[in-house]
Amino acid sequence: MDIFAIGVLTYEVLTGSTAFSFACKSSRRLYMAILGKEPQFKEEVFQYCSEDCIDFIKQCLIKDAELRPSIHDILKHPWLNQFEESELPQSSFIGNRLANEQSFKGNIVDGPLDR
Repeated sequence: MDIFAIGVLTYEVLTGSTAFSFACKSSRRLYMAILGKEPQFKEEVFQYCSEDCIDFIKQCLIKDAELRPSIHDILKHPWLNQFEESELPQSSFIGNRLANEQSFKGNIVDGPLDR
């Protein structure tokens, strides 16, 4: 699992900009920034993000893979575990999709070929 990529994607999804947006003028400049610069965490970009959220992203974006958390460690991060499953809001769209997925899985396991 590429934890660094999770950090990059989380940053982009939550802020609408890239962690290394200051270096996006060319591919080479971006590559060099990823290797040698730290991502920017401007207050105005992260104004709606909690400290746990920012910490999660920072942990994922640690450049040294030996120091970066493993997938098992990152899944235990407080930002990912702040809600019980029953507390999470769920739109009807998501609820319908999950119900369909469950019935789809049931059809695969208990489908006509298995009877």
